[in-house]
Amino acid sequence: MRRPDEVTALLRRRFEQDYPRWARRGSTWPMRVSLRPPTSAQRSADPIACHEWAALWHDYRGPGTIQRQNLRFPTGVHPMPHTLILDGPAHVAAASTETEQTWRRCGQRLVTLKRQFPLARFDGLIRRITELAPSDSDRLVDTVGWLKANPTSGLLLRQLPIEGINTKWLMRHAHLVLAMLGDDDTEQEREAADGQRRLRLHCRLGLRIPPDLVQVSVLDPQIRAHLGGMRHFAAGIDDLNGWPRRPRTVVILENKETGYALTDDVADAVVLHGEGFSVLHYARIGWVRTATTVIYWGDIDTAGLQFVNDLRS
Repeated sequence: MRRPDEVTALLRRRFEQDYPRWARRGSTWPMRVSLRPPTSAQRSADPIACHEWAALWHDYRGPGTIQRQNLRFPTGVHPMPHTLILDGPAHVAAASTETEQTWRRCGQRLVTLKRQFPLARFDGLIRRITELAPSDSDRLVDTVGWLKANPTSGLLLRQLPIEGINTKWLMRHAHLVLAMLGDDDTEQEREAADGQRRLRLHCRLGLRIPPDLVQVSVLDPQIRAHLGGMRHFAAGIDDLNGWPRRPRTVVILENKETGYALTDDVADAVVLHGEGFSVLHYARIGWVRTATTVIYWGDIDTAGLQFVNDLRS
């Protein structure tokens, strides 16, 4: 025999589990919850306890409609609570103040997002949207609204006229931002290295990325002569692509300090070092792709092998 407090707890669990599906009209109503009325053995063994249980349901003021059934007792036939019938998600949500607030917040946010972003997709995102902090929810609307109106701004992220937006926030909520714009952020994209995801995301949103500086050690004295004699420096991809004299041998080192350990002069050789997870930046340098020899030196571990694979690709 289920007591009202037990059923209320059950409804809360069902709500937490299923409300994202209900928000997308993914269920059939009404919901019927068995109250587990007393069996014939219980009615014979302790009829008083059975009637006390029925009295609890007589005083029930929660959501839903109680359906009763006439059951035979030693003293005669008496109506007993049998099933609680709930007509829709709002009735289930009404089981507690917390679930009711969650359902109301879910509905309000979905209505707002659907109205402002007709192309938005919500599959698998209802719970995440609902559980966003109020400040992040407002920021999501402001950000997507601005990006939708300015799809090719060419601005740096910190130039966006949106309060609270930075790289960490955008990367953390990239899936939601793209979904509100109607994009399908694939699993492959989500599993890409941070540097790759950041580059692709900024390109998709029409944003400009600050130049990624590459650590360079120039081993060839003649190449150094064209660079003011500098042996060690950091430069952007565009600057490196503008070199008048291009090396035939490129050594790529995973570790930054290792590049400073190479002190000998070597003709036609340049060392690029310290990018680690961002080795794909090297592929954007024209003379790396056209070099006669490219040597990669890094750790023999999972990450190191991934770097080699990325570079080869």
